Amino acid sequence: MDIKILDKSLERYEGMVKAIAGEYESRLHNSTLFSWKLLVTSIIVIPSDAKLTSGLCEKEGTSIRILLQINDSNPDDYIAFVIAHEFAHLLFKKMTDVLCVTGRTSDRSTELTALTRISFDGKQYGKELEEQCADILALFIIKKLGYTHSKFLDEDLKKSLRKRIVVEKLANVFGNHLESAEFIDDFKMENGVGYVKNSFWYFVVTFSFTEIINFYDEVMGKKAWLRFCEALDNSDKKENLEFVENAIKRLQKSSKAA
Repeated sequence: MDIKILDKSLERYEGMVKAIAGEYESRLHNSTLFSWKLLVTSIIVIPSDAKLTSGLCEKEGTSIRILLQINDSNPDDYIAFVIAHEFAHLLFKKMTDVLCVTGRTSDRSTELTALTRISFDGKQYGKELEEQCADILALFIIKKLGYTHSKFLDEDLKKSLRKRIVVEKLANVFGNHLESAEFIDDFKMENGVGYVKNSFWYFVVTFSFTEIINFYDEVMGKKAWLRFCEALDNSDKKENLEFVENAIKRLQKSSKAA
């Protein structure tokens, strides 16, 4: 991981970036791929005149770049949250995309990341699911690092609260709440057999998320996952947000019945 601080006033954030990256590594049972991605990632830190600190994780040739635009007047917990959010995108990023190698999955989609896909007709979906998952992981990481929430961060988190709750409920259908976990890909060994404690996050980390999609479609109907993601991607519309909330209620009932 190559960190470039382009303004001396921001040099103190180098330690924050390293701590967050290290916390991700320590919270993964299987950290090999994430550690490898860190090796080909460059972090660029620049000052921002915008009200809010922001970030971007993107492919750059056969490497990855995380651009952090920091407003130094924002509270540290908020800046740490934004940085942790971008490292979550790094965790989700498939190396096949970085290396410009694509392939179809069983549902005929192309995986851009662990969560975002392009359907067989060229339509991208799952972006909002990835954004909310990145927020959930960022909150998990900064909590493990000991950050307490400022009013500034809490006010910002309120903007996407309903969507985040939907995604948390979706994840919890497949195992324990991440908030109580020690590892993102939490599992334990019993009599030499591995037991996954939270399938949702385990499949995200191991790039086996098709397992979740197949289960969802089996319970909810053909192409139901695509419809769910499309509604979540357009959840600024009230009817779409209500659709995803009701879909999770149906999934929860079906799972309990099973």
